[in-house]
Amino acid sequence: MNIVERASVVNKWFARDPNDHRYVFLMLVMGLAVLILPLTGLFVITNNQSTQISAQLPSVDESGSGASYPCGTECVNMDVSWTRPAGYAQFVDAKGKTVSCTSADLSCTASGVFTPNSVVNYSVKVKDAKGAVIKMGTDTVTPKKTASASWSWTYAVAVFPSTYADCIQAGTKNECSTKVVTNDNSQNSVVFSNLRAGTEYMVYVCAPNCGEGTAFVVKKQVTPSLPAACVFAPTTLVAGSQLGIITNRFKTGDRPVKIAGRTFGNVVSVGSIPYTGGSVTIPTTVPAPQQYDVLVNNGTDVTCTGILQVNPASIVAAKCGLGSTSVVAGQNLGFGYDGFTAGQKIFIWDGGVNRVDLGTTLSGSQLVSFTIPSSTPAGRYGGFIENVPNDSVVCGSVTVSVPTISCTYDYNKDGKVDSADVDILNSHFGESVATSPNSKIYDLDGNGEIDLNDALLLTAKFGTC
Repeated sequence: MNIVERASVVNKWFARDPNDHRYVFLMLVMGLAVLILPLTGLFVITNNQSTQISAQLPSVDESGSGASYPCGTECVNMDVSWTRPAGYAQFVDAKGKTVSCTSADLSCTASGVFTPNSVVNYSVKVKDAKGAVIKMGTDTVTPKKTASASWSWTYAVAVFPSTYADCIQAGTKNECSTKVVTNDNSQNSVVFSNLRAGTEYMVYVCAPNCGEGTAFVVKKQVTPSLPAACVFAPTTLVAGSQLGIITNRFKTGDRPVKIAGRTFGNVVSVGSIPYTGGSVTIPTTVPAPQQYDVLVNNGTDVTCTGILQVNPASIVAAKCGLGSTSVVAGQNLGFGYDGFTAGQKIFIWDGGVNRVDLGTTLSGSQLVSFTIPSSTPAGRYGGFIENVPNDSVVCGSVTVSVPTISCTYDYNKDGKVDSADVDILNSHFGESVATSPNSKIYDLDGNGEIDLNDALLLTAKFGTC
């Protein structure tokens, strides 16, 4: 109710005989009250009682004014609800006769001893005759000797931590929050923001304000608690580096930490930190590069804010080369390589069915050689080293050939060296080149004699010419 409305009510209330000094005196008092009340403290409440003082409260109001929020970054909302109280209407006629009615609705009708068509004054109070006045007015008595009053509701709501003695004390610390609510609903609520989390508050609901009467709702209410939370830095690092973690609202004791890969789904325990925060080392063995979630256990895992990018401890471009572009099956082929992890397969492959695994890599820069099996089919091959999880690296190409057999040893000229040729050599066994010059082609070791060693050498030449 604004000043103009209050003045109008006063004028109606005292629309009586202007010579009646009682009404003149009362009119002066009420007029002053109408002018002063909007300027006084409307939320002057304590844990024990309601008291009116003439000083504006320092408080955080509906729009969030106030020097700062004491809750800092730990602020929460709290919903305060209440049921619309009953209205108590008291009617008074010119002769001082009174009749009253009470209603949980927004109007009531009283019947009694009033003279029909006379004008009666009424006041509406909160709940009962002791409540604060929320409205004053007049009504004309009906022929049935009834009079009616209607009203609406404007509430003042105040909250402050219960550790303070009263709203004034809390207000000096910007911790008495107030709101004005105009609502005729049977159930009402209002949300207070920027309150301390997990804190017990005193709640007062008054009408029309907390400076004109006793609050009809006085209760304690605890604000919601905030969950445990954590953040980390840096957000990008190489495996083997330290990760710093800041925690908030965690239980006491060491808190286990792990990281969970977003690509491969791997979960790696990386140690523990104090409940107030600390640092852990990301192992060099974690799969990388990959993005990870950071989890700190607080009874259940709490996912920290942010995404951690882990890169390999050292990024070396894998490279390799071959020692030759051609090789005879049974001989060695050299490989040189760098930047591979240990255990990667080294092989040659013709792009079809012929793949020959030669060995595995060692870590670091290496020069090694492998024997190409004598059973390797002749052809053009690529030299490869696997680079898991990526594709294999091509080291170069090499032509593999098989050993050629001189037809000098094909004594029977059938296009191959076999046991038949050994039989021919054995027929000259024991001959000397000095006495039998034609035996020279059977003297394979050149010692001048046809002997067992020559037969063995011929056997080693078995194959197709």
